[in-house]
Amino acid sequence: MSLGEKLGAYIEARRRKQTEVAAAWLEAWKKQGGPSRSDTTVHSQLSRLLNNQSQGVRFFFSDRARGALLLEVLAIPTEERPLLFELAESALKSEGTPARLIVDATSWPQAIERADALFANLSQGLLAQGPFPIALVVLEEQYARLTLRFFEEYKDKLRYVRVQTPDEGWERTQELAEEQGLVVSARRFEDFERWLAADFDGRWLRFEPENGLELFRASGRLPGLEEVQHDLSELVPEGQEKYTQVPNSPREIHSLMHALRSEKASAQLRMSAASRQWIAKKLGITATSTAQERLEAAIDALAPKLPVSLTTCSEDELKNHLTRANRRRVGPLALRVGNTVHLLNLGADTTAHTQDRPWVQVYDIQPKPTPLSRLLEVVDQWTEGDFLADPFLEHLIERLDPDRKERSAFLHARAGLVLTKALKPKPTPYVSDWHSALAELLSGAPPRASLRIHVRNSMNDENSSSDYGGIALPTFVLTEARLKLANENRPKELHQLPPLADLLLTRNDTLVGFQGHIYDYYSDTKTFSSQSTLPKDPKTARDSESWLDAFEGVSPQPRQKTPGYTTWVEKLPDRLSSQLPEWKTQPLQLRPDLWQEADLELAFAWIALRRALSTPQHIQLPDGAILLHTGGPFFAELRITPLAHTSPHPSVLASLLLEIPWETVRSKEEQTVLPLDFRHVIATHTVKGSYDFGARLPLQISLIGARFYATIRFRGSALFADTSSSIMPAAAAVARSEDEHAEEEEERRRQDDDDDDYDDSDDY
Repeated sequence: MSLGEKLGAYIEARRRKQTEVAAAWLEAWKKQGGPSRSDTTVHSQLSRLLNNQSQGVRFFFSDRARGALLLEVLAIPTEERPLLFELAESALKSEGTPARLIVDATSWPQAIERADALFANLSQGLLAQGPFPIALVVLEEQYARLTLRFFEEYKDKLRYVRVQTPDEGWERTQELAEEQGLVVSARRFEDFERWLAADFDGRWLRFEPENGLELFRASGRLPGLEEVQHDLSELVPEGQEKYTQVPNSPREIHSLMHALRSEKASAQLRMSAASRQWIAKKLGITATSTAQERLEAAIDALAPKLPVSLTTCSEDELKNHLTRANRRRVGPLALRVGNTVHLLNLGADTTAHTQDRPWVQVYDIQPKPTPLSRLLEVVDQWTEGDFLADPFLEHLIERLDPDRKERSAFLHARAGLVLTKALKPKPTPYVSDWHSALAELLSGAPPRASLRIHVRNSMNDENSSSDYGGIALPTFVLTEARLKLANENRPKELHQLPPLADLLLTRNDTLVGFQGHIYDYYSDTKTFSSQSTLPKDPKTARDSESWLDAFEGVSPQPRQKTPGYTTWVEKLPDRLSSQLPEWKTQPLQLRPDLWQEADLELAFAWIALRRALSTPQHIQLPDGAILLHTGGPFFAELRITPLAHTSPHPSVLASLLLEIPWETVRSKEEQTVLPLDFRHVIATHTVKGSYDFGARLPLQISLIGARFYATIRFRGSALFADTSSSIMPAAAAVARSEDEHAEEEEERRRQDDDDDDYDDSDDY
């Protein structure tokens, strides 16, 4: 009996069915961890085995483990099994070596008409290189086109399998390649690792993968489909697939099947998940989702659970939101930037949203004091001396922002405060221990004198100020260096500012006067475009919320307005014009000898005050100022206040007051040297004719030390004048001169009267 007959007899004797035996074998095979097989495949192979067909024998007995499992399932006695293995081995030997390459020439529509071209391609490629033996499945029409030379060349390498129809050809191809061998066909073979997809267009035969033969010769298999870890159907439920045309080309199908199983390749397909799932179902395979698709699905699932809408924004917009959150209360916000969701100030529920979601970042940002509030916290305590020492707040801003991380915000806040005149010196009681404070200020040698430039503006004359974007800008002076800084730095409107106090001028500075606006040829004001939104009134300038609205108006608004957020245009309707006038300035020249005179006057006052401190004669005035006798008829009126903060200057600043009328600053006449002086007459005596006598002393001296600020004005009184002094003889000489002049005028009047009484007419 043959192998098939013996096995059939065992099945009949035990009254079992082939389907039952096939199912039992497949179940046991799976338990042993064997490669996956379909139940139809196992049943058909069992049927072939029982009919002594070589494919069935090869399926079960080419691998002894599969044959032993079948005999175990059939419960064949152990002593009978060796004979069955011998029969199987004999059947396999009679069949010869199985084909390693099975070429299905019936699968190409043009393979009959263009058979010559097909066989030429086969000869130049796989028939020449192998692997061998090769089974060539051909139609009778194709076989008839083969040449004698072809038969001779491949007689030992090629086996011809002749069929009548393409369907029969495919059936025979699958039988020949059931367990081993590489299938070259336009039709898709079940075992992907043994399918070399081939296209024949009538001229050329092309493969996918292109180097498939080399790969098969090297390892006996082609690259298989990747194992799917994340089934695409989990993201695309039944019915949500999107119709997509499945390629006709076997090479494209092979490539697409490989891509559908690979996350990296799927991401490069530029095909939606719904389209890929449609194709995967049509091809009968499981497709994988990509990491990006799973992330998108996870974000979509999170969005409805958030207390606010999830908004997409750019990296720069996120930075703007985080920066704003450090200045003011922002949120709650849910922002998506790229593949990350940023949750800003969502409160206590944030933890639930971050669990198992590494792509979620959480921020709980409590606003820091704004640059404006930090400036006001300091400047609101400033006295007149603090403003005089830092009239542009430059030193203060440098101290508050040493790393320059918030410099634009500080400059913006400063501009609003300065332009709207929102800062005033804090009234401060004079120090009680004035003696020690003045002694500290005078402890060193007198420094080089500065000039304290004060412009006398008129409150009633509108010509003394100029309109600047909707606010009145009074006449003022600044240094040439400061003007250059204002013109060169951007944005210009944050640097083009008047000083907050009188200007301290050193001899190295050049004085420049503000004269209003520059006009062009048509007498229109020349302007520049402001890049900043600046407040127009002091209240707005000092309010942090209003200032933040204005400052945030500097940056472009996001394309999508954040829910609940009102733009600065809506919040700050009353603001400076966006077109600001260019300043018109003119250099102001002082007398060259003024500096030497200032040094001498300061030195004289220094000595006088030191001497007065040694044996002080003083009295406190009702307002708290000190009147200190400095000698003779002269007194120093002292007003000393503590500085709110240590002066930024390393030594004492000593300046003499120089007043300039606004008309002089704005004068259109070119002046070579200004006829100005920092001194005035301190009168001690007045004689007939309203002649005042006294001394020319500085209008005012200002001293700024490390801790104290002092202003000193000199006063005079005849009550303390010494009669032996030079003032008295001078006054007496003026009095005598006045008397003599009066007597001469009286004598001249009498003579004129006598002339009027004389009559020289002839009386005959």
